[in-house]
Amino acid sequence: MPDAEQLVRYHLSKILDRDLTGLAPETDLERDLEVDSLDVAELSAALKGAGVDVSREEVAAARRYGDLIALVGTALTGDGAGKGAER
Repeated sequence: MPDAEQLVRYHLSKILDRDLTGLAPETDLERDLEVDSLDVAELSAALKGAGVDVSREEVAAARRYGDLIALVGTALTGDGAGKGAER
């Protein structure tokens, strides 16, 4: 299975239709990548389709690229007991 960064980069690059190789963790999703609410919904659905249990609200709360990677990494390892289980 791909790691968290590979999953986020793959799905986000498909949604935004651009190459995201080399993004820094501090890249601001809204300001730098122009991610909007539709992109967030698509990313959430794509991640769920890849077997990552994250909500749209959790994805929307991520402000930076690194936040998304951490969110997905936590979901993949199951270390986020609480957030996902409380939905």
